[in-house]
Amino acid sequence: TSASARSTLRRPRAQPGFGGKRPIWETLDRLGWVLGCAWEYRDGAVLVRDRLWYEKRTWIISQAWFERWGKALGSRDSFSIGELCTMAGELSDDQATHSLDDVNAVTTAGARFIATRPEWYRLYGMLTAEQRVRAHAGLPVAELTAEQRQAFAGALTAQGYPRDSIGATTLTVSERDATDDEKKAGRHGVVTLTFAGDEKVSPGFARIEISR
Repeated sequence: TSASARSTLRRPRAQPGFGGKRPIWETLDRLGWVLGCAWEYRDGAVLVRDRLWYEKRTWIISQAWFERWGKALGSRDSFSIGELCTMAGELSDDQATHSLDDVNAVTTAGARFIATRPEWYRLYGMLTAEQRVRAHAGLPVAELTAEQRQAFAGALTAQGYPRDSIGATTLTVSERDATDDEKKAGRHGVVTLTFAGDEKVSPGFARIEISR
């Protein structure tokens, strides 16, 4: 890179303009402004990265995790609901929401559905086998463990309900196979979590579906 080019790249950046000829640094500024990226000239090269890279780096899911999940999947075409709940428990909200949109064997086998409601996958995964059976007829939230009630409150909050709505609700769980239309969308089964209670102190009635 010539001395003049280095000088041009290092010029102070300004609000990007539009149209006409412009120096290299201004073109890079314009691209960064449009794409939401920042650039810097270092060791003869232009480095470009997301302006919020320091936050988004925590969204990254380790490749080793994808390999472990892929190995567990084996030759099957979908994960079980239990496996998806375990995966949701391992991921942060940001990881689940932002890093499961790539097309690969793991996401197409159902992992991408976690991104829609990670809190509810975690809650369902925390229920014991006995609680899931009892929840078919309605499980009082008051009978959940403290950790489960905290997860339930968090799931309600994520859905837009106030945390204090937990007091008078009943959780009901039902499972079914996917319909033909749902299968076309890649779903193999649906778990429905319904919570209801006194409308004066609770959400009243709401139904949440998680898929596998």
